[in-house]
Amino acid sequence: MNYATFQKLQSLGYKGTQDDPAKNVITWLRQKEILRIEPYWRTYSDERGYSWAKTWDEFSEKTPVDCETLEELFEIALDNSVKEAL
Repeated sequence: MNYATFQKLQSLGYKGTQDDPAKNVITWLRQKEILRIEPYWRTYSDERGYSWAKTWDEFSEKTPVDCETLEELFEIALDNSVKEAL
């Protein structure tokens, strides 16, 4: 995650490091009910992207992402969602 994302997460009580896997941070955000990030990866149709929500009911529009790996998608989804939502 980028430094701005890490600083924001620390201000919300995140105790991990900047090098933690994005998937773990996304799980932490969900467990703390701060932000719900839903990455999607469809191999057959080549759709990759994410959406986010501050509530458990309404999600943002789907944001397509050009990436090669699922981990890269998690990183992009985390940084962009925190920037947009928080």
